[in-house]
Amino acid sequence: MQKSNSPGQPFINAINQTRAAIVSAAERRGERGVLIAQAIHLLRGNVVSCARSIMASGVADRLAALCEYMSSRLEYAEIHGVDAPLTEVIRLLDDLRRASPSLDHTGPQRVVVAERAGAHHGG
Repeated sequence: MQKSNSPGQPFINAINQTRAAIVSAAERRGERGVLIAQAIHLLRGNVVSCARSIMASGVADRLAALCEYMSSRLEYAEIHGVDAPLTEVIRLLDDLRRASPSLDHTGPQRVVVAERAGAHHGG
């Protein structure tokens, strides 16, 4: 668990809140629509705004696009009454949570270097 004074802690908290809403949606069918709406709101609001406060703009923009994708998967789950998209979004949130320590304070210079390294290695 990260220290509470970590700049990335609000981001982790937002991910955890979103994940909890999705897990609850899967378990509590009667409240599914409300919980999915809550998770979408958290993704589009809290997760993205926290990311923008600790990440370089290019990385935060990519994360915002991922949050939109996850939101669309949650909407699909609600419309079609299926759980597979919920599981997919939970997995993505878990991946983000695990990756978050390396995302804290990513300055513009580090992002450029990382992107160049990825371009040379096909990633």
